[in-house]
Amino acid sequence: MLYEELFKLYRSSPEFEGWIPLDSQKQYAVVTLIGAIVCIAIALNSISKSRKASIPDYFKFFIMSIIGSLFLGTATVFLTDSFGVYV
Repeated sequence: MLYEELFKLYRSSPEFEGWIPLDSQKQYAVVTLIGAIVCIAIALNSISKSRKASIPDYFKFFIMSIIGSLFLGTATVFLTDSFGVYV
């Protein structure tokens, strides 16, 4: 493919619009990071009691760990999108 064809194809393609604007991704990153810290703290607190942990405690730990991990992954994506563009 020649450069002229590629440039013509680039000009004719529709402009990309992001789902979440780049300017607001920093705020979403902070909120999801706080949510991740809270969920992981709740998960660790559910099994760190001095008494013997029961099945519901392990289930609560499992669910809160999954939610915290999802929040942490989302925060990582938002942080790399918002700060990686400017570096």
